[in-house]
Amino acid sequence: MNLIILLLLINQSSSGLEFLRMNVGSRAFALGGAYTALADEPFGIFYNPGGFYSEFPYFSSFYGRWFMDTHSGSIAVIYPLAKNRTIGFGIRGLFSNKIEMRDEQNPFNYSYYNAYFLNPSLVYAQKFDNNLSLGLGFNGINTRIETTAGTGVFLSTGFKYTTEYFDGGLSFTNLGMEVLNTNLPLTARIGLCIKPFKNLILSVDLLKPLRDALGYYGGIEYRPLDLFGIRIGYNSDVYAENSYEKLSLGIGLKIENISIDYASAPCGIFGWTHFLTLSYQIRPKVKKPEEIFAKEKMMSETYLNQGIEYYNLGKLEEALNSFDLSLIWLPDNKVAMDWIERVQNEKKVASIEVFFNDGKKEMSKGNYLEALYDFQRALELDSTRADIRNLKIECEKKIKEGTTQNVKELIEQGLAKFNAQDYLKAVQFWNEALKLEPTNATIRNHIAEANQKMIDEITESLRKINTLINQGSFKKAQDLVKKMLRKYPNQENLSKQKTFIDQKITERINEYLTKGRELFNAQKYTDAESEFQKVLEYEPKNVQALSYLEKIKRETAGGKKEDADRYYLLGIDAYTKNNFELAIDYWDKVLKIDPNYPNVKKNLERARIKLTELNK
Repeated sequence: MNLIILLLLINQSSSGLEFLRMNVGSRAFALGGAYTALADEPFGIFYNPGGFYSEFPYFSSFYGRWFMDTHSGSIAVIYPLAKNRTIGFGIRGLFSNKIEMRDEQNPFNYSYYNAYFLNPSLVYAQKFDNNLSLGLGFNGINTRIETTAGTGVFLSTGFKYTTEYFDGGLSFTNLGMEVLNTNLPLTARIGLCIKPFKNLILSVDLLKPLRDALGYYGGIEYRPLDLFGIRIGYNSDVYAENSYEKLSLGIGLKIENISIDYASAPCGIFGWTHFLTLSYQIRPKVKKPEEIFAKEKMMSETYLNQGIEYYNLGKLEEALNSFDLSLIWLPDNKVAMDWIERVQNEKKVASIEVFFNDGKKEMSKGNYLEALYDFQRALELDSTRADIRNLKIECEKKIKEGTTQNVKELIEQGLAKFNAQDYLKAVQFWNEALKLEPTNATIRNHIAEANQKMIDEITESLRKINTLINQGSFKKAQDLVKKMLRKYPNQENLSKQKTFIDQKITERINEYLTKGRELFNAQKYTDAESEFQKVLEYEPKNVQALSYLEKIKRETAGGKKEDADRYYLLGIDAYTKNNFELAIDYWDKVLKIDPNYPNVKKNLERARIKLTELNK
């Protein structure tokens, strides 16, 4: 009886020994076993030999315990070789002690025996490009129940395809049971991992052993913080009457190179069991060279002094930009921080007074809509000014005097859009109001003022766009024209400018790509890299440029330390040119090489804020 229970515990099926179907690793347990498309840690050896590729040495140990003194454990090691190749070794096992055996004739006459199952695995994996990796594993199985023992060998193989938003994996295990005389069920696993957001993954696996039922598993992992994640999974193999009893839970904690993972998962009639994994990745810290530290300090001081000069000339906007660049070079520059706070406060106070005084002038002339606009801008800077709020309310009353309730509502809706600088919508609401009161001259004046605001805004934007084009700043011109077209999608002059700018940018990109390819073919890799980086300044996701940069990286076999330093400086260069998207991309690459690289996280935060402001 106890032997039968033990076999149920390890999920024995009619098609052969299914100890090999057991989950390995706390993260995999927590995700319900949906791990084929992930396989991104040493225990991926047992799920998908093609998925465990790693650029750094990686060690992991796993332990779980059931009652009846039954233990499950595993260790796995990954060691990277040169040129995108990796080898790995893992061994997993299940051991149960004191299995009771009674004499059927005399139930009081009993004895104990034990059983164990061991599965060592030696795996080789290779990454063929930035997305695809393949692997092959040689495995053994050794079992012993009481005095009966058995041994066998088999192969496993698989591949993993990785992109920014999804991973896919396919593996075949227990291959060669006839050729190698191994009585194990040939098994196919397929998995898909979707990454809709940076901190969220959705993973699904299907498992089909030969001559056995299909198994399906699913899991979700959410990382509210980089160092902490929570997981939930579903395992169809668990014997349970209710679906919720097949759910598993887990958490993960990562502190620098050390990972600790915990899972609590159901084991059918045996209830919930706890599992713990401890992993260590030998990821060397990348230190900045002394010359970069010196350059950071020098450039930060240069921009700081430049900002002070602008401030003394009364150019507050230029001063703020210089102080911001000072902080990008040296995020802890306290003097630059103090200057930014001082200039922002002065600029805010001055702007409030300008809007307030302009509003009072327009109000005295009876231009209540213009006055309302100015008061709204002032309140956006300081919502505590009761005097400004009272004047704004008075303007709103004047605007709505002598109108019906329906017209008042339309006027109010238009005013809200006008205050939000959405003049097109404001005109739409006021045109509806004008249909109800065709002779209302006030509404006509509102429409005329909103139209004039649109003309002024478009005219000023076109002037700035032309200036940027003449300066050769096509990326800034492109960003501005896109922003304006989102606001005024049917504006012909803006559309013409966009077509012209896009054409110029395409010409530049093609020039850089052509020159880059020529330099690459001439094996002038440093110069070629510079040309392809120029492409990314205009088009951060350009497939050709990224492909060649990856080839250059392989050809030059650049060390990770040098890569991190280069990406860090390229990110600063992109930020300086207001190409915040490209800066973020470079600094994300730095963090993948070294999560603790100095200053990068602070710079990323500033770049993301700037990008958000630019896209508004």
